[in-house]
Amino acid sequence: MRSLLLVGAAALVPPQGMKQKATIRRASEKSTLTEAGEYEAVAIQAEFPADLRGTLYRLGPGGALRRGQQRDPYGFCLGVTFTGDGSCVARARYVRTEAFLRDRRGMPEGSPLAERNVGKKLLYWADRLFALTDGCKPYMVDPLSLGTQKKSELGGLLKEADDGFDEGVRCNGDGTKLCQAFFDKGLPFIGGDCIEWRDFDSDFRASGVVAKLPLPKGVALKTWAPTPTGFVCVLSDNSVTILKRGNDAGNEVGRIAGLTHIINARDAPGGAELDAVVDGTLVRITSSLATEPLSEHAVTEATPLGDDFLVNTAAGGLVLVRDGREAASYAAPDRRAGAPTASGAYVLCLLHGADATEVAALRAADLAEVARAPLPHACGGGAGPFVAGVAPTLDEIRSAETLARLYARKASEWNEVDGGFSGLGAWLCLAISAPRPCSRPKLGHARREIHSTVSREQHLMHTPRDPRLKGA
Repeated sequence: MRSLLLVGAAALVPPQGMKQKATIRRASEKSTLTEAGEYEAVAIQAEFPADLRGTLYRLGPGGALRRGQQRDPYGFCLGVTFTGDGSCVARARYVRTEAFLRDRRGMPEGSPLAERNVGKKLLYWADRLFALTDGCKPYMVDPLSLGTQKKSELGGLLKEADDGFDEGVRCNGDGTKLCQAFFDKGLPFIGGDCIEWRDFDSDFRASGVVAKLPLPKGVALKTWAPTPTGFVCVLSDNSVTILKRGNDAGNEVGRIAGLTHIINARDAPGGAELDAVVDGTLVRITSSLATEPLSEHAVTEATPLGDDFLVNTAAGGLVLVRDGREAASYAAPDRRAGAPTASGAYVLCLLHGADATEVAALRAADLAEVARAPLPHACGGGAGPFVAGVAPTLDEIRSAETLARLYARKASEWNEVDGGFSGLGAWLCLAISAPRPCSRPKLGHARREIHSTVSREQHLMHTPRDPRLKGA
C-alpha cells in the first residue's frame, strides 16, 4: 500500500525543468476551496522588475463564517510571489485554527477566544512561517501553499490554553536571534511580579534569562523594544526604563504619556534613543525624554526605510519622511495604500478599493510607481514580511497545494503525524510515509520549564479535541 501511495504522490509532482506558462486566471476558474475569498495559486501577468524576486506575505482580518452574529474575523493569509519574469503568483487562505474549524462546522464555541483572530502578525524565521496573536499558541503555515500545518505547543512548553508566543516577539538587537518577554507571576500576597527576556536561536532553542525587570504592584508592561545591549521598556504607568542585558533591574529615566508604539530603539550616550509614536505623532526621544518631531503627518504607525520612514496618511496615501520632512509621496486614484514593506530598492504594498485589491511595487528612493497588478479577490489589510529567499515557481506552488490536499485527506485517517518542515519536499514525505520522529524543534514559553535542548514536534497538524472536527 505504501508503495502505491509513493507512486501516486510522485505522479503529482511535475518533472524537473517543466514550466507552466503564466496566464491570468480568475479565482473562480480554479479553486477547490469553499471559504469566501480563498483561492489557490493564480498567475498574474504584469511588468514587475526582474530584480524583484521573493514572496510578500500579509496576514489580516478575514470574514466571519457565521453570518448575522457579532464575531471577530479570522486570520486571513495572502502570499504574492514575484518570480523575476515580470509576473507574480497570488494565493490566499484562512488560518485553520481550531476555532475556525468549529465555526465552519456550526459547532458550539469551545476554543480560546483569541483563536478567532489569529491575524496579528506573521513571523518568518528559520525557513518557517508562523501566524501569531496575543494569548494563543502559534500556528505554523506552509510558505508555499499557505496551508495550516499545525498548532504548535512549542515543544510541550505552552501548556495552558491561553499560553502563547505572542505578537510581541522581536529580533534581538543584532538580528541574529528572536527575543521574547515572559511574565513571571510572584508569590501570592507577597508579590514579586517581573518580566524576563529570553533569546531563541534558529533552532528555537531558548537561552537562559538574559534580563529581568521587577514590576511595581499593579503595573504591567505596555511595550518594549530591544537595543544591541539591552531593552527599552514602557510600563502602564507611562514610566520609561532602560534595561541592560545581564541585569536584574533597570534605570527609570522618566515618564512620557501617550507613547503607543516603539518603532526603533538604539544605544546612545546616556542610555538609548527611540523612534516612537506619541499621541499620533512620529517623534525621536532621547534618554532625557526630550522629543524631536520626525513627521508633520498624524500617524498610528510608521515603517522604517533605512534612516527614513514610510507613513500612511489619513487620505490613504504614502509619504516618505526624510530628516523630518516630506521627501516624496504616493497616492493611487480610488485606492487606499495598506501598510508598506521594504524590499531592497522597492517598497511593496496593497492598494484597496471598494471591491478590488491590487499589489504595487514602488521605487524606494522616491515612491515612483514601478508596476502594479490586480489580485483575483479583494482582501483586507494586514501586515507581513517580504521574504527574498522564497521564490517558488507556479508549478512548485501548485504541487505544494496538491500535496497539502492529499495530506489533509490522510490526516483524517491518522491521529497524529510527526513532522516539522517547510516546503514541497516535506509535504511529499509526510503525504506518503508513516508517522516518525521529527528533529525540528519548537519554541518555549513557560519560564520555569524552558530548556536549552531541542524539543521535538508532536504532530504536524493540530488534532482537534472534538471528534466531529477530524478531517476538517
